[in-house]
Amino acid sequence: MTEIKPGPELDLAVARALGWEGQIIEGDGELLLDYCEVVDALDKLCAWRDWNPSEDANHALEAAEAFGLCCPDKHDCELGQMLYCGELVWFVCHLHKTIHASTLPLAICAAIIKLSEEVRGDGR
Repeated sequence: MTEIKPGPELDLAVARALGWEGQIIEGDGELLLDYCEVVDALDKLCAWRDWNPSEDANHALEAAEAFGLCCPDKHDCELGQMLYCGELVWFVCHLHKTIHASTLPLAICAAIIKLSEEVRGDGR
């Protein structure tokens, strides 16, 4: 299994796949996301916060939700764990393609990048 490496480079690739380039700034080896929470119909609260979906499961799941990764209407997906070559790994399965990695965040990041490449038509 070819393992992708967690870190700011992968996090930035995920941000690009989500179309969030304008909401991300890089600094001191980390990414910050301009995160806005809707307070009510007329107001929202915005702040910069750390964002590292390649290492933080909550951030990865947030990215998966934003991408529509496991919404049956958008992408027919399955997310879970499996035994791969004697090792328990996380996987995301999409249309008979299985993307797996050693952690849930890495599996989600890899799936988002792969699916975005396919949507753009430059998937390999």
